[in-house]
Amino acid sequence: MTKAYTGVYLGKRLTECLRKYGIDNNILGIVCDNASNNGPMIMTLSTTLPNFRGATYHIMCFAHILNLVIKFS
Repeated sequence: MTKAYTGVYLGKRLTECLRKYGIDNNILGIVCDNASNNGPMIMTLSTTLPNFRGATYHIMCFAHILNLVIKFS
């Protein structure tokens, strides 16, 4: 990683990694927290990976969400 972690940059780098290992067509879902850059990353993946359905394949990490609920309650 050589730039700021914008969603577009993360999406492009993740696409490169998935293609390098030949698994870019085998993604069933992406689990991540609710950081603001993850939404744009998912949208970038939907344009760079032909079989990736964007928000449909975005799985929010329940453990992270639960931690935030407890932390701010």
